[in-house]
Amino acid sequence: MDSHETPRAFLEFFRRDLGDTSKRILVPAGILVFVGAPGVCFGAAVRGNGALHLEIGIAGAIALLSGLGLGFIGMARLVRHDAYVAVVEGGLLLHLEHGDEFHAWTNVRGVAASATGIAITLDGEDTKKIDVAGGFGGLSHEALAERLEDWRRKSSFHLKPSNPPGK
Repeated sequence: MDSHETPRAFLEFFRRDLGDTSKRILVPAGILVFVGAPGVCFGAAVRGNGALHLEIGIAGAIALLSGLGLGFIGMARLVRHDAYVAVVEGGLLLHLEHGDEFHAWTNVRGVAASATGIAITLDGEDTKKIDVAGGFGGLSHEALAERLEDWRRKSSFHLKPSNPPGK
């Protein structure tokens, strides 16, 4: 999308699913914080001057700080990642890692599910196929392709799909 173009109104959009990635980052971070905090408390609050208290406190502090660092760095990574497929007035907008691509419905021949995501077939001087990998909007690849295909078919009649996307 050019900076000179007027912004298009979103009719429906599907954000990239990062559930698996967030689980791989945030679950270990939570476990480290959960284990580290009692260790710090034990090292600081239990009476006595044994070396064991100090060692448990230091190990707890290391686990706690590691968990917090992993959680904050992981969340920054997840929040920074912004990718979506949007249905806009007149076409389909792909906002992926390499930038924005707008494809008018008149140029889209079809949308189908692929093994890794969805495949968009474009008309034009030569037929082109765009593979969009990943899950979007919590939908299966088949459900997302079906929904986008429904938008494409009804666009020439200026209609909108009535049924919400299924999971």
